[in-house]
Amino acid sequence: MKKLISITLAISLFLVAFAIPASAKEKSGKCGDNLTWKLDEATSTLTVSGTGEMYDYTYKCTTTMYGDLVESKEEFDSPFKYLRYKNLVIDEGVTSVGRYAFFRDEVENIYLPSTLTKIGKYAFYMINNIEKISVDENNKYFSTVDDVLFNKKQTKLILFPAAKSGEYSIPNTVTVISSNAFYNCSKLTNVILPDSIKKIGDNAFSMYYSINFDTFKLPKNLETLGKNALGTFKYKKIIINENLKSLDYSSIDDSELETIKVDKNNKHFSSKGGVLFNKKQTSLILYPKKKTGKYTVPKTVKTIKNHAFNGSYLKKIKLINVKTIEKSAFSGMKAQKIDLGKKLKTIKDNAFSSSNFKSITIPKSVKTIGKEAFSACYFLKKVQFSATKKLPKIKARAFLTSRPPLTQNKITFIVKNEKIKKSLLKKLEKGLGIKKYTVKVK
Repeated sequence: MKKLISITLAISLFLVAFAIPASAKEKSGKCGDNLTWKLDEATSTLTVSGTGEMYDYTYKCTTTMYGDLVESKEEFDSPFKYLRYKNLVIDEGVTSVGRYAFFRDEVENIYLPSTLTKIGKYAFYMINNIEKISVDENNKYFSTVDDVLFNKKQTKLILFPAAKSGEYSIPNTVTVISSNAFYNCSKLTNVILPDSIKKIGDNAFSMYYSINFDTFKLPKNLETLGKNALGTFKYKKIIINENLKSLDYSSIDDSELETIKVDKNNKHFSSKGGVLFNKKQTSLILYPKKKTGKYTVPKTVKTIKNHAFNGSYLKKIKLINVKTIEKSAFSGMKAQKIDLGKKLKTIKDNAFSSSNFKSITIPKSVKTIGKEAFSACYFLKKVQFSATKKLPKIKARAFLTSRPPLTQNKITFIVKNEKIKKSLLKKLEKGLGIKKYTVKVK
């Protein structure tokens, strides 16, 4: 379900991105208390003039569900939205570029003045035609080298022109790669990351294409890896360095990943059998998608982290001492059999959504089942509760197995006694997302 929604949303955004009017309705206007803008179609140049800060703008995309389909609606208040022009000139006197100001414009060359001190978040986001960025040499906050935008000291790489092609070696002065810095740089054939890098921001390398590696090794001094930071890189093996302190599961998750190795001197993470854990191996962080077969979670593990087995191709999995399964930990998993063990207490929201197993046994140790925990499990036909005294707390739509107009599969619930049956029927009547069911005592 979530994968379908994501794909549909991506298509919607793609269509909107390219549904750009041939010319703007307005050719000039105000964009700050003391700033104005003007589009000269003869030279294909948009110029921002005046003194002071540019207004910040907002972008919002809302989605509405219609069964398994998604309708997207955009709200965007920038006066420059979806304009087509070759040159963007920010005149001397302008001190900031507003948030979302030139989001998804079609511009090739950007010129920034010496007076500029601030560039708002997403100001130049999703501009696929940028070839050159120039900054006045007297600017105290920003600079460019080979058309790439940096801070003045060139310790932070802010924006790489999306239309720039070939291989690129990041300067060894760089310690930070900003969020979205290489967004959709589809003409790049390779990127070389120096060991000087300490932080890679969210979606830094998020693109619609891939750069392939057999083995990818994180920079030696890297400490922080943001969400989906390496989105464009494809690799079978990733080596996590000694100094890494923070990462999100999506930082290194890849559809081709087979094994993860962590430097033995890392104080925060560890690996065993190609699987990523925290240092003490009490939390399982990520199981490689392409790692197949059967897997028994080590006895030391108490928590399965968010998305740890998301989309896994495992056939069978067994938990032993796990107490908590976090959100979406097993969503989209292909395994036909899963043993939850005897010590599990908490199953969080969407924990098993869109998984393929046909039956599941909920151990009597479980106290809580989260929202939509088993939603969109279209093959699920049997759920067995081991509880003899009291059912766990079951939250809304926990067993939502379909959305109209799809046909809902029928689930048989098996319980230990009449008391539990009565309790479960009440919960089902209140709404757990399923209308076709039977409850049997066995």
